[in-house]
Amino acid sequence: MVGVLAVAAVHRRLDNSFWRTAVVSVLTIASHPLLDAMTDGGLGVALAWPFSNARFFAPVRFIPVAPIGAAFLSRRGLHIALIELVYSAPVLVYALWPRKRQAPSQNP
Repeated sequence: MVGVLAVAAVHRRLDNSFWRTAVVSVLTIASHPLLDAMTDGGLGVALAWPFSNARFFAPVRFIPVAPIGAAFLSRRGLHIALIELVYSAPVLVYALWPRKRQAPSQNP
């Protein structure tokens, strides 16, 4: 919910249409619990909350759980940060790839 409110507050600065920003934001926010379900630790994800307290894991769990707090600054934390960087590299490259800006259309 906080993510949706943050995007709504800054969508005009993103130089995109409201609907494009909304769709990308909702897909990004919705992917978070699905990715959490693919981790190899914890109690699972309460995907049906507040209707149910049941917790779920994905059938395939290949994302290692990062240590919490200061333990993240350990050798294991660095190892997991590098694994997450490899997993997210294609998306980061796509997002940061330079693109040609289109000139705004002139409507008479």
